[in-house]
Amino acid sequence: MPAITIKSLKKSYGEVKAVDDISFEVEDREIFGAAAFLSLGFLIASLTRSLKTAQMASNAISFPMMFLSRVFFPLAILPAFLAKSPGCFRFTTWGTP
Repeated sequence: MPAITIKSLKKSYGEVKAVDDISFEVEDREIFGAAAFLSLGFLIASLTRSLKTAQMASNAISFPMMFLSRVFFPLAILPAFLAKSPGCFRFTTWGTP
């Protein structure tokens, strides 16, 4: 069951249609994932003293997660030694129903 359901959303500003008949659903696991990444960003921002340090810390955390979670990059495009590794990490199940 979706956490949020939007059906036939329409929005216009005078004569200009900004959104015309859009429908979508958001699952509860998607909200949890967004909240987890947002809180991780707040944690990094509170621990670092400069923008450059914050960027390096967030890249050090997010890039391995993007490659190994199978959500952003399919296994078919990864090199053979990396394609075997996602099954070893628990966070790979976050992207599957």
